[in-house]
Amino acid sequence: MVELLAEHIREELETHLYCTVFESAAELLWPRNQPKAADRVAQIDAFAKTHGWLATITYPGHGVTFRKLPSWNAGR
Repeated sequence: MVELLAEHIREELETHLYCTVFESAAELLWPRNQPKAADRVAQIDAFAKTHGWLATITYPGHGVTFRKLPSWNAGR
């Protein structure tokens, strides 16, 4: 399921600046009812970094927006 989501995000980011994963889908991988909210945020951040993305949790209950990390070598 994680790889399916990663593939969806990857495809969206090929043609768009960002990809929003709504809470109903995000909660399947990262449940909101974890004992510590920081654990969920850390898991989402780790997933994003693994794929070269930046994750922004827009606000609880809405979703997560993924963007490509800026390339530090662009134009060099």
